Amino acid sequence: MSKFEPIPKDFTQVLFGEVFKKITNGGDAKMLGMNDFVAWNTVPEALDKQAFDFAAKGFFGSVKKEENMSQEEYNNLRSSKKWSAYIYSQEFSELVDKIPSTIPALKPDGTREMTIWSDSLKRVSQIYEDALLFSVVLNTELDPKLLKKIDTMRKKLFTIKKLANPDFDDTSIEHPEDNPKFVFQSFISPSYLKYLEYEIKYYAAEEEFRNLEAAAQGGNDPQAITDLALKGGMLKKKVVNAMKAWETLGFKTQIEKVQNYISQVEEGNFLTLKERYKTEFSIAKRTSVLTSNSFNISAPLPSNVLNNSDGWMNFEFSKSHYDSSYSSKSKNWGASAGFGGSSWGASAHIKGEKVDASSKLNFNDFNMSFKISKCSINRGWLGMPFVESRYWKFPKTSPQVINNSVISNGIGGKQGNGPEPLMPAVISEMYIIKDLKIGFNEGSDSFNYVKNTIGGGGSVNIFGFNAGGHYSQSATDVTSTTERTGQNQTAKGYLLLGYKCHIVPLSPNPSPNIKDSEWTIPD
Repeated sequence: MSKFEPIPKDFTQVLFGEVFKKITNGGDAKMLGMNDFVAWNTVPEALDKQAFDFAAKGFFGSVKKEENMSQEEYNNLRSSKKWSAYIYSQEFSELVDKIPSTIPALKPDGTREMTIWSDSLKRVSQIYEDALLFSVVLNTELDPKLLKKIDTMRKKLFTIKKLANPDFDDTSIEHPEDNPKFVFQSFISPSYLKYLEYEIKYYAAEEEFRNLEAAAQGGNDPQAITDLALKGGMLKKKVVNAMKAWETLGFKTQIEKVQNYISQVEEGNFLTLKERYKTEFSIAKRTSVLTSNSFNISAPLPSNVLNNSDGWMNFEFSKSHYDSSYSSKSKNWGASAGFGGSSWGASAHIKGEKVDASSKLNFNDFNMSFKISKCSINRGWLGMPFVESRYWKFPKTSPQVINNSVISNGIGGKQGNGPEPLMPAVISEMYIIKDLKIGFNEGSDSFNYVKNTIGGGGSVNIFGFNAGGHYSQSATDVTSTTERTGQNQTAKGYLLLGYKCHIVPLSPNPSPNIKDSEWTIPD
């Protein structure tokens, strides 16, 4: 029997520090850049696999009509499929529309600490919509022929299609919002979709090589030095091949020529550009089938991330991993962000009551493992070039100026008496885990305690990770199924472990060279 040692109070801090090291190939925060940071979900949220399917299959896919099925039964089935797709798209979109409230400070070395995710209750779509509504822009005019050419070029990137509304009620009065006969939907062109896919593959290959190179050059990682010597040439070739694939199969040159041309022309006419952004935002807006509130569709990229067998990294954590990390950099990460606070610990829920389980769980018998991957967020309706441009501002009569607020101060949180940043950062990536196993060595006192507690209908929570297997999602209550596999509880399904967030640059940041008379009149 192993010596009893309680699970330490800084368990969460060290655990997430080790996960951070895993996703950055060594824990160098510079790999994220000064404008990015990681925010962890200390209580993971369940993700329904079907919540990602809408991005790959769309809303209006066909449903196979079974033999001997009546037309009414078929219509009901199709309707239910469509209904669920809308709900899933709403859940995902609202999940990534959140804005973090805790922004780690920028450190002298240009990095930011990881932190615990905290929701500000502000939403990207709302802040951006208000920016489009209340802003004024540099007033110039664009030649109609040039405008037509831009529209033709843009169709090589996006296409807006007019579709018959499958929900149109011909017994009611047609209404553009409540009962439209047609809906407009924006689609990424096939060539631009390939561009985005091969862009991700290229930067993933480059990141893999750069991370290993940085770890080896640090001189403190013998394994990284060995790996660089053995695999360095292969990884370099992988980067070169990824670039070639991006150029040939991903239409890199053609797409970037289109982007550069449009950018150069539209920079000279921001009024036209703003109207386009307003149109794209409106097209992406949908009405919730649950609450009738509106939301803007966002999607995971790649859309098949959960079905992809590649890209999942194995992660293991136990007492030995903790000991080897105790004095390392991972322990110091997030010390000011609430990790290891008194609110975290080992507890059990037995017959509806929460009890302290720290004296029942031996850290020497503890083990944990899962697979982790990530996906980027595609917000086709969010015009970051507009947000970051020098050719717009809020007028003095706008609610933003009156309330002393800005989109972002480019730093993070509110600075002294400075304006309140409404959207200091946005979620750029999601960290997803699967095959979570958490438990204790079979036959140990800790194992028997967990087994008996769960067998009696209770659960055991270890610093936010639930050995009982119950996880909830904000929009709908989702319970992940669990099964005993020897010494562990295995949570089936996918869990959202955290986010990578991107600091929004100073916005608005109007050019001082624009005269007062050159701004448009507020709407």
